[in-house]
Amino acid sequence: MEVGDDALIGAGAVVVHSVPARAVVVGNPARIVSYKGSFDLIRYPGMESDPARMASIAAGRAQDKSSTA
Repeated sequence: MEVGDDALIGAGAVVVHSVPARAVVVGNPARIVSYKGSFDLIRYPGMESDPARMASIAAGRAQDKSSTA
């Protein structure tokens, strides 16, 4: 089982399968409710200059553009 980059697992979620990158999962068993990723939902000091956050957001935007084209 693997958890992808920038995935968010809700409190109390029971993960029984791999979680893809940028997925937000909740519940028992855990199910995907969004592909926003954790960086869009969590605030922390220095987030405006965090290279991992910026790369993840850019990748998410690129994926959104390719899926709507």
